[in-house]
Amino acid sequence: MDRQALLDSARKIMAPSPETAKEFSDKRVILTRIIKQVLDAKLSLPESDKAQKSGMDRNDHTYHLMHMEGLFTAYSPEEYVDTTLWTARMYRSHGFNLNHWETILKTITDIFKTELTPKAYGEIYPFYEWMISNIPDFISITDNQAP
Repeated sequence: MDRQALLDSARKIMAPSPETAKEFSDKRVILTRIIKQVLDAKLSLPESDKAQKSGMDRNDHTYHLMHMEGLFTAYSPEEYVDTTLWTARMYRSHGFNLNHWETILKTITDIFKTELTPKAYGEIYPFYEWMISNIPDFISITDNQAP
């Protein structure tokens, strides 16, 4: 898969409703706190040692949810694809295996399932399903991009 194919698939994701975007926005700070607590307890993997030493994971959850909040408010498939590819490239350039990223994304969706209304979860989950299912493509594409 290439960037264009990713973009075509991202265009199939429906933007969340204004109600869902507002719910996510209203809950973003508490979601960030819960995600940090759960991942701090859960990730005792060697990958998490790198993350904790660099401070990347702790701040990235905050920035990630802020970015998703904006995306849910004004969905742009192009921005979504390009930012996701940039993130994959940055994680890998710092020595992270993207399996670590998959663990984080799956944990986030588990938290969303319990903290968001079923309607909001149903509208937001496709964004995370897309990221999780395309991790091999992010690796392939970023391996073939010039730095």
